[in-house]
Amino acid sequence: REGELRQLKKDIALRECLGRAADIVKALKCPLSGDFWRDPVVDKFGRTYERLWVAPSDVLVENLAIRNFMKKLAISCPAARLHEVVITPPLITGPLPPLQNPIRASTEVLAAALDQERLQTRLGLATDLTDELKCPVLLELPSKPVITPGGHSYDEAALRQVLTTTKKDPQTRQIMKMDEVVPNHALGDLVVALEGLLPGVLVEVNSVTDPSVEVPNFVVN
Repeated sequence: REGELRQLKKDIALRECLGRAADIVKALKCPLSGDFWRDPVVDKFGRTYERLWVAPSDVLVENLAIRNFMKKLAISCPAARLHEVVITPPLITGPLPPLQNPIRASTEVLAAALDQERLQTRLGLATDLTDELKCPVLLELPSKPVITPGGHSYDEAALRQVLTTTKKDPQTRQIMKMDEVVPNHALGDLVVALEGLLPGVLVEVNSVTDPSVEVPNFVVN
C-alpha cells in the first residue's frame, strides 16, 4: 500500500511537470514493476523491462534511448523523484510475460514528420530532451524504431539503407547485419504517445506496407 501511494505521488508530480505532455507518463513505465524506467533493457523480442525485474541474461541489451531520455527527464522534473525505487524487485527466474503494449499497428502511419519543433511548440518538451529519442541517421523521431546489439535505436528503414552501403552500426561502427536488430517497443510506445498529443499526425491507410522513408546520404567510413 505504501508503495502504491509513493508511486501515485511520483505520477502526479511528473504529470504536473510535463504539463501538456502529461499523457506520455503511461509510456514511461516498466510493465512488470509499474514504476518509471531507470535501467531499461531489451530482450530478444524487443520487449523492454527494468533490469532488476528480469533474470540476468547475455541477450539483454541496454535501451540507451529510453535510459538517456529518463535521465534528462529526472533532471528536468526533480519533484517526481524518478531515481527512487518504489517497490523492491522480486527474484525473477521464470520466462517473461507476453508483451502487453505492442508497437503501433502497421496500418497506422505518420501523416507528417513528428519533429522536435512541433513537440516543443505544442507540448513544451525541450529539444535537448527529445534529442535522446531521435534516429541518429534521420535526425528525427523514428516512425518504426529498432535497436541494435549495441543498444542504439534507429528508424528501421533508415538503418536498413545505411547497412546496404556500410555494413556497420552508424554509432559503434561495428560490423552488423539487419537481422541482428529487434523492434524497440518501448521507444515505439513513447513515440506513439507523443503522436497522440499532436492533432493530424496519424492517418489510417489500407496498405500494410511501411511507407517509403527518405534517408539522407549517410556513409560511415
